[in-house]
Amino acid sequence: MKQLEMSKKHCIFPIFFLLIGSIQPLTSQVANPPDFRLLGSYLKENYEQGHKKIIKSNNSLENITIWNNTIIELNKTLIIPSFTHFIIMNCIVTFISLNNTPVGLEVKENSRLDIFDAYFHLNNSEGQAYLKFNGNSIKVRNSTFQGLGYDYYNPGFLLKNTTGTVQNCSILGGYDGLVLENCYNIQIENIQIFNNSWYGVIGRESVDICISNSSIEYHKFDGIFFKKSEQISIRNSCLRHILSTPLNFVETNDSLISGNIIEHFGLTGIILGGSEFQWFENDAKNAQIEKNQIYNGTGKGIFIRDSFSNATIIGNNFTDLKDVCIDFKYSDVEIRNNSINHIGTGIVRQDLRMNIIPPQFKIIGNNISYCEKDGIYILGVTEDVIIQKNIINNTEGAGIVGKPRVSESGNAWGGLINTLIYQNAFLNCKGGATSWGTPGQPYSFYKVYFDNGLIGNYWEEYNGQDEDENLIGDTKFVVCPNYGLYDGAPLLSLDFIFQETCIISTHPQDLTLWQSDLPTENLTWRIAPSEGVDIIVLANGKTIIFNQSGVIISAFLENLTLGKNNITLVIQSQHHAYRDLVWVTVLHDEFNIMEWVKYSLIIILLVIVSAALFVLLKWMKR
Repeated sequence: MKQLEMSKKHCIFPIFFLLIGSIQPLTSQVANPPDFRLLGSYLKENYEQGHKKIIKSNNSLENITIWNNTIIELNKTLIIPSFTHFIIMNCIVTFISLNNTPVGLEVKENSRLDIFDAYFHLNNSEGQAYLKFNGNSIKVRNSTFQGLGYDYYNPGFLLKNTTGTVQNCSILGGYDGLVLENCYNIQIENIQIFNNSWYGVIGRESVDICISNSSIEYHKFDGIFFKKSEQISIRNSCLRHILSTPLNFVETNDSLISGNIIEHFGLTGIILGGSEFQWFENDAKNAQIEKNQIYNGTGKGIFIRDSFSNATIIGNNFTDLKDVCIDFKYSDVEIRNNSINHIGTGIVRQDLRMNIIPPQFKIIGNNISYCEKDGIYILGVTEDVIIQKNIINNTEGAGIVGKPRVSESGNAWGGLINTLIYQNAFLNCKGGATSWGTPGQPYSFYKVYFDNGLIGNYWEEYNGQDEDENLIGDTKFVVCPNYGLYDGAPLLSLDFIFQETCIISTHPQDLTLWQSDLPTENLTWRIAPSEGVDIIVLANGKTIIFNQSGVIISAFLENLTLGKNNITLVIQSQHHAYRDLVWVTVLHDEFNIMEWVKYSLIIILLVIVSAALFVLLKWMKR
């Protein structure tokens, strides 16, 4: 019996050493590298010998597979050499960190790593362990990583310079969850990252990263943080119980944040911006935030920093936020069809710069209700703004506030310019439907319209007559007597708020002319009306020619001067109107470089041809 037990105990070793021994004669066959497999139990006493053989074979070894219920205990860092395909399947990897000495698994450059059905963990809470991959591609599925990482520079699970997939995994109880550096085309799907000390996911200088159907919870800092990256997509994921910011994008372009649940956070739900420091103007651009549920936050819902441009916020639901729901400054932003309820202030826009033409922004089709302060708050310089089809209801402050910037000397400068506010409803606003400017400051608002010539806004306190019964008041509603602001077509029915007003499908573009072209009747804009809609067009209040078949607008405009000329186009249908502001830029003729270059080239060509003919004639005479 004793001999039988001894034979059972050692039956695996002949196979094991046979495979290990087979490496030596194959190392010289570079064209046909060995398939190195460790079968059965990877016993602790064999770790040193196996580890040394892997390192010694780093010039020719290309395939390493650890599988079949293997238990691996690492008390020192295991380095997998370059040009290796390393596979870990159905294994348990235990990092034994003694005296706080870091222990890790590193896969070098130009390698492939596959991890399937594995469990990586640290044996004690005081130790330090990490997994670092710097290769060509990675595939990770159905695996768990617990207790990895020990500081900012040594994260637990680091992917660098690679592409690949991470699916159906859990990363928990470590320093950071998952760190991506210089990665591209990474698909992260159905992962759980929770209870890590600092960040959930960090991405630096990475491109085309998609995180979907994942859960990121209980982190002290940001849930997902990307910096200097592009084409980042966060979809259908849940980010909750984040003490700082669930989604923070710095100097990151072309982002999509769609269909996520963001709840129970400390600072701000989503941050978009250029540099983290305002004195560095590293711009970032292009983000679409759509169909997200953002609620139960002690801070803001969305904050867009100064140096970010072109953001679209569509179809989101914001509820129970203690601070501002959407806060932006110098960005060209479109905020459309959002539900904003039980918040501090609905939408805040601030631009405190001097002598700079601000970007356009649009606030359209939002339901803003139960605000502890104001519904929409606009401070400083704005230009070419559209606020339309919003319902602002039950605010402790005003429905819309517009204020100029006030200098240290007390003088106001920079207010709303070329702003169109129409087809909105103001209901039960305790601080008044609107609040404009500061009394005694005349330069605050210029060309602020509360109607488009046909319809205005619904004012709860309006009590005018409607003798023609068209549900539009016969007398104007005075919005702010101090600045001469009024609504010339106040609405008597909320039905106007929900009417579709898309009367054109192609918008007019800016034009550029030379000074020698003036005066001219050939200013043209191509404007395509929506199907079945008849329109007329006015430029600076004058009806201009409309060619229905060619869909071309022509106009003769007087008093065009050098530089930029602001032209207001009003496109009207039977019941609606669309106001568009376009620029006609007139250039001085002396700057017509292309014409000068063209004529200069013609003269040079004529001189060359003449000289060639002269030389040819002299040669023929000889």
